[in-house]
Amino acid sequence: RSKLCAALHKGLRNFVFEDGQKVLYLGASTGTTISHISDLMPKGEIYAVEISAVMMKELVKLADVRENIVPILADARRPREYAEIGTIDVLYQDVAQPDQAEIFVKNAEMFLKNGGYAYFCVKSQSVDVLKEPKKVFDEVVAYLKRAGFCIEERLTLEPYDKAHEFLVIRK
Repeated sequence: RSKLCAALHKGLRNFVFEDGQKVLYLGASTGTTISHISDLMPKGEIYAVEISAVMMKELVKLADVRENIVPILADARRPREYAEIGTIDVLYQDVAQPDQAEIFVKNAEMFLKNGGYAYFCVKSQSVDVLKEPKKVFDEVVAYLKRAGFCIEERLTLEPYDKAHEFLVIRK
């Protein structure tokens, strides 16, 4: 169920989570992947943004037993709502929205430190169900490059997640 785990199985080279870091996780859901990150960095801080109140209930339960997770009920399109988190070391995004690339850029520009890494799970069917996934992925990568980001790695997540690409990005 974790796209990060799928990326690791597919040969992810850039794994940058280190204890003590600040991570902003967009699209937290119930916290499956966040629990793995929490294990890796018990002294770090994970700011978990989720738009769904239903999913937030489970995320809050997870945060009750893992002190390094801070659940935030908010829309990732409005990063000013959680601006108090400040500068972060790592951005992780897994949102199913047509404007996911714009959401990524807005949050990365606001929070990600220069030289910081980001993981972006691109869901082609959320962007445009009528286009071939490869075309959507290429358009997202082109948009990110125009916005000034460096794409360090691209991994398709099949067979684990259909029509998904996992990007490793550097600011």
